[in-house]
Amino acid sequence: MAADLRLGIIIRANSGNLPATLDDTRNRLNGVRQSTGSVNREFAEMARQTFDVGGAFRAMAAGLSAIALFQGVRSLIDFADTMKLLDGRIQLATTSVQDYARANAALVEISMHTGTAFEANATLFSRINTSLRIMGGTTQTTLQFTELLAKGLRISGAAASEASSVIRQLAQAMASGVVRGDEFNSIMENGSRVAQALADGLHVDIGVLRKMAEAGELSAGKVANALLSQSAILDAEFKRMPLTVSAALENIKTAFGQYISVADQGSAATASLSGSLNSLAQNLPAVLDSVITLAKIAIGYFAATITGGIIHYGQSVLIARA
Repeated sequence: MAADLRLGIIIRANSGNLPATLDDTRNRLNGVRQSTGSVNREFAEMARQTFDVGGAFRAMAAGLSAIALFQGVRSLIDFADTMKLLDGRIQLATTSVQDYARANAALVEISMHTGTAFEANATLFSRINTSLRIMGGTTQTTLQFTELLAKGLRISGAAASEASSVIRQLAQAMASGVVRGDEFNSIMENGSRVAQALADGLHVDIGVLRKMAEAGELSAGKVANALLSQSAILDAEFKRMPLTVSAALENIKTAFGQYISVADQGSAATASLSGSLNSLAQNLPAVLDSVITLAKIAIGYFAATITGGIIHYGQSVLIARA
């Protein structure tokens, strides 16, 4: 067991002034203890204010809340932008304001009736309407083709995400003028009823339909006419289809998208925001210079405060020990 460590103070004084010497020594020791305690309290307070753990957690929680809010706002802005772009595409694909209004309302109705994505249906319409009109069709023809495709995908059992994928790929193929390759394979994998309707409309079986796709013989016109010829059959089959959860959720998204679109048009919120962001982009160097300058000032002030506190603490300890 280690030996006890004994500390003591040796006081030398003559007997005449011993009481005064003891009193003076006691007072000096009390002064050192009080000075050291005061300095320690000062430094502890400085450290608490500077490195406050509770404050750090509160700041972190506030920061996380701000991030979550920012992400939510960002998602809402992205959604509003998507709706605005779709609206612009529909306008470009139609021939007049009245034609646009009828097409937009019909696309919303088609999406809600079939439980498919408004974005996918609007993309299909905007990409093929001009082509079908050149081939002798009308806006109503394109809308009918869009609705039949959506119904065929529901009959095929395609989930909302799968239906959206097929619609987008077929829109790309129809816009290019020929359905083949990956676009045709997507129909075969996720839209078997659509593929059968195309084969029936062309009076061939599935095997021959696949060979026609490989040979590049499935032109946009052939595909549109074949599917439209099966309208009555697909309509009758679709009426017997139950509403699925994924379709109902897609309908909520469609309705919410229309609400956001109308609200944004009324308030011009995203237009104002985009104008502000564009102004920021044009003046970004000056803004960044200001931010960097403020950051340098803040860092310098923080460093000076910490350094000054530490120096003060050291000086106080030295004075107390002197």
